[in-house]
Amino acid sequence: MYIPIQKLEETTDAALYAFFVEEHGWVRFSVDRASGSSRLEEPAPGVEGHYARAARHVRTRWARGMFPERTCWAG
Repeated sequence: MYIPIQKLEETTDAALYAFFVEEHGWVRFSVDRASGSSRLEEPAPGVEGHYARAARHVRTRWARGMFPERTCWAG
């Protein structure tokens, strides 16, 4: 499985990302800059597992002080 992840925008409070799931298209989630917590912006049935992987991947980079423009998760 390959999940592309793209940063859409970044504010002083959060970074907004989207990941691609073939059945649903691009699904947005945000990562809080201060805490690293994430939130699914567009809940949809069947995306929870993909969201968990994409958000964990971005939060791992957040812990290193980065908000990548583009990244991916493969597994």
